[in-house]
Amino acid sequence: MTGTLAPGLYVVATPIGNLEDFSPRAERVLREAAIVAAEDTRTSKTLLVRAGSPARLVSLTEHNVEERAPGLVAAARENIVALVSDAGTPVIADPGARLVAAAHAGRVPVFGVAGPSALATAISVAGFDGSDVHFLGFLPKAKGERLTRLQAAAKSASVLVFFESPGRLASALGAVAEALGDPDAVVCRELTKLHEEVIRGRASELAVRFAET
Repeated sequence: MTGTLAPGLYVVATPIGNLEDFSPRAERVLREAAIVAAEDTRTSKTLLVRAGSPARLVSLTEHNVEERAPGLVAAARENIVALVSDAGTPVIADPGARLVAAAHAGRVPVFGVAGPSALATAISVAGFDGSDVHFLGFLPKAKGERLTRLQAAAKSASVLVFFESPGRLASALGAVAEALGDPDAVVCRELTKLHEEVIRGRASELAVRFAET
């Protein structure tokens, strides 16, 4: 990639674990950015140091995105503003969507810098049909709401994908077994990292397995 980057909002995918997945293009965008907006600035600072970026790092969270979006959009009219997530492709289960929507509303160019995605990686290694997928983000914490969400989503797609924390994984798998008739399921953990695991089995069997870990 040659020449000077145009001003605008750059949505930059970052590694989900293995830093070797940090692309040269993503590194260049961060190096040339005036501002980098990130949900977790501690994680993102490591990438800025790796890229040799002098950019100002700004926290963008669920609680401040409405307040900070106008200023970031204004800055992107004349500068390179990069949006990154904690790991992977921004806007998937993080607050970045509202910044991107604000940029479009303000007629500021938005550029995608493709790269790692936990969602796409999980689908690629699960062995299910990746053409009929419904992504649920994080499931509700309440059991009744969780069951309702799963049953409703299953009416629209043959494969459901969701994120879950380690402490709630067993109960989530139990909900899948109860709501959907104990289907085959796949748990993807530590993707691209040293202790990566991709484990397939009945949802009820996996619920027992991860209740013991």
